[in-house]
Amino acid sequence: MMKINRSLFVCFICWLCAFVAHGQQYRSSVYSGFGIGEIKYPSTSYFKSMGGTSIGVTSKYHVNLDNPAANTYLGGESFQNQFDIGFYINNRELKSEEISGSLTDGGLAYVNFWTRFNSKWTGMVGITPISLMGYDVMEKDVQLGNGDRYDLNYVGSGGFSKAYLAMSYEVFKGLTLGGRLGYIFGSLSQEEKYMNEAGYALFTLDSRTTVNRLNFDISMNYQYQFEKSALNFGAIYETKVELKGTNITELSDEIDEYTFDRGESYTSLTIPEQIGIGLSYQNELLIVGLDVMKMGWENVSSSYPEISLRDSYRYSIGISYLPTLNPDTFFHKIRYSAGGYINQSHLIIEGVSFVDYGVSAGISIPVNNAIFDFYYNRAINGTTTKGLVQESVHELGLSISFKGRWMKTRYY
Repeated sequence: MMKINRSLFVCFICWLCAFVAHGQQYRSSVYSGFGIGEIKYPSTSYFKSMGGTSIGVTSKYHVNLDNPAANTYLGGESFQNQFDIGFYINNRELKSEEISGSLTDGGLAYVNFWTRFNSKWTGMVGITPISLMGYDVMEKDVQLGNGDRYDLNYVGSGGFSKAYLAMSYEVFKGLTLGGRLGYIFGSLSQEEKYMNEAGYALFTLDSRTTVNRLNFDISMNYQYQFEKSALNFGAIYETKVELKGTNITELSDEIDEYTFDRGESYTSLTIPEQIGIGLSYQNELLIVGLDVMKMGWENVSSSYPEISLRDSYRYSIGISYLPTLNPDTFFHKIRYSAGGYINQSHLIIEGVSFVDYGVSAGISIPVNNAIFDFYYNRAINGTTTKGLVQESVHELGLSISFKGRWMKTRYY
């Protein structure tokens, strides 16, 4: 009994740390200032090490956040409950035709608790960021309509998260259907600071948007089993979501702490329809997977005249390898993964479009009733065409999975 209580206590502490970390300020892509911010994909560290390939991949030891229906094969008789928490840190080197610089970001990636109710029915609950905004850009010597000249400092922060409850059920052998109810919440803050020569903000235009909304997505997974291997197919679908909320705009003097004007209005931001499919070949030692995901941005209107939107497509491929089923050394217990992706960005800025791409690798290390997953991702985002910014990203991530039988389950 003491062992169970200690496990639950560890999970409670991790949940607490996760929510504390969730309140921190993030610094994200320079392109996060448009729309809802930089899109974040909810993959665990294990699947990120495979280039984010997960829709059509099942695992006995790693929970699938992208496709809840793929968790039918998780655990089984070896464990029935799993708690996961993940963190990341990255460095972005920024480059354009005129400027260069770098910034560092890090924090919570996700927190999730999964359980098996019976041999066919599983569920999970958790929270994960779905978008981040974090930029700080200075524009020198800008002349306003009245002839005055200022340095303009554009600052953005915040983001949206999703708290969710997901269920999956094996309808018949090989076919599992899943559904997830999510609550999207968060806020965005965007400031324009008019600076004098001494570097003080004479006045600030501050816009704060707060939204919340329920949404629902569905998923499926089908596995055809051969004698010693399997072919697996997965699919996910999420409807378009209109995030309705409140926008508060203030024009203030920071030095004298005086507000010139304040307005409040209702606002709406859009997360487009998403659809993804994945296919993988799997056996006890090897997994090879391929994913394709589409986000329907073309049907979303842009609030910036110089920016138009197009549908984004993300293609990824990944591989995972375990040296042996009968390890006789510590290194034989380690699972190795690698992958890559290419993503057609939804942004077209002054007629310029671009793609993001990256490669990744990682390892999974089992230690007693836990698994430690590490990954490294190398990515290139954006372009230097027409004065735009290209980001060279190095990202490291860690997740910890605690496994156990904290709730007794009967199989029928």
